[in-house]
Amino acid sequence: MLGRKRVNEALALMGEMFPNAHGELEWETPFQLLVAVILSAQTTDKAVNKITPGLWARYPEIEDLASANLDDVEMCLRTIGLYKNKAKNIIKTARAVLMNFDGQVPKTHKELESLPGVG
Repeated sequence: MLGRKRVNEALALMGEMFPNAHGELEWETPFQLLVAVILSAQTTDKAVNKITPGLWARYPEIEDLASANLDDVEMCLRTIGLYKNKAKNIIKTARAVLMNFDGQVPKTHKELESLPGVG
């Protein structure tokens, strides 16, 4: 097993080798990233990036998505695969983040996996 020092060295080396590496999903807040990752299952980041501007315009805050109408969210997501389940999950996730994490996206793997649609 690699020790922390070796892992940090490897990460530093990768940072030097790929200084402009970044994900393809477009987001501005940690909650937007969380939702975008949930939406990206079984579809492309490009497809997710096409629908998220409309989703963020309609539901700009986590509270807006938590209180959203399921049919409305499904309409925003209808062009991506599994949109009905994803709509349910992102609404439930918004509610869970508000209720269980004071509106802040959790930071640990275990906490993230407790959210609907994650893991």
